[in-house]
Amino acid sequence: MKKNKVLFMIPSIFIFLFISLYPIFKIMVDVKKVQNVYFSLGTIVALLIFILLCIAVFIEEIYLLNYLYTNIKMKVIGKIAWTLILLLFNVLIIPYFYMKYITKENKLVFKSIVYLIPIIIFSFVFSFGYNTYIDRINKINAERKRIEEERNTYNTKDNIVSFTFRHGYKNENVGEYDLYVKNKQKKVIFTAFTYDTTLYEQTTPDQYIAKGISDISKDKEKFVVYKEKETIDKEDKVITTIEYKGKTKESSMCIYKISVISFKNKPNYLVYTVSVITEKNYDLYIKEINEVINNSKIN
Repeated sequence: MKKNKVLFMIPSIFIFLFISLYPIFKIMVDVKKVQNVYFSLGTIVALLIFILLCIAVFIEEIYLLNYLYTNIKMKVIGKIAWTLILLLFNVLIIPYFYMKYITKENKLVFKSIVYLIPIIIFSFVFSFGYNTYIDRINKINAERKRIEEERNTYNTKDNIVSFTFRHGYKNENVGEYDLYVKNKQKKVIFTAFTYDTTLYEQTTPDQYIAKGISDISKDKEKFVVYKEKETIDKEDKVITTIEYKGKTKESSMCIYKISVISFKNKPNYLVYTVSVITEKNYDLYIKEINEVINNSKIN
């Protein structure tokens, strides 16, 4: 009988043990960002053990309810009450019910308290871990929100046009570019040249785009149209854009977004931009680049 009693106590205790460990796993994965094969396998094994323990408790309940209705002489109202108690407080009440009606032991209060001690301890561990996890996640989310809302504005060398970028985009002084902004983490590059069209042979956006395509394609492999040319007429400017896909011998496949921005209050002035995004990151960051181009403005 003692061995059987252990079988009715261990699953309940270990269920609370695994529940108490859950916030710790979450902290390690979500907060500390632990990426380890053995840790991942251990988490899966722990989950499987937890599921098996839940199944064991379910089987225990079936056994006890069957014993309640077939072996214990009790009024119907009492059996219904115990049924509800077992279903609602299963892991907490199963050992007490087992000792009271099946093994018929004495000192039930003391034995129940001893049984509940590890469960109470594990409950405190869970509460502490859960509150710690929530507190750290809230701090992380607040920092992410701050970063998401952060904007950096950079001007072209002539200080005529400004572009606003999200967090992580840094302006660099590179060659003859009028603006060279890079996000190393996202592997995105945004470049711009400004033109007074009265000084150049090319005068229209289409001509600047054609010249740009000719220059960019020189050292590229498989340089093909990715998105057809489109013109967006906004309140203060007109944006003409075309996208190409290509790669060099050293680089991976990239999307080249070639745009010309002409401002309505400065008709002889154009900004030619090229945004470079790796093909695998295109869907992630094209929205950010569109935002940069659409929000460009004359200072």
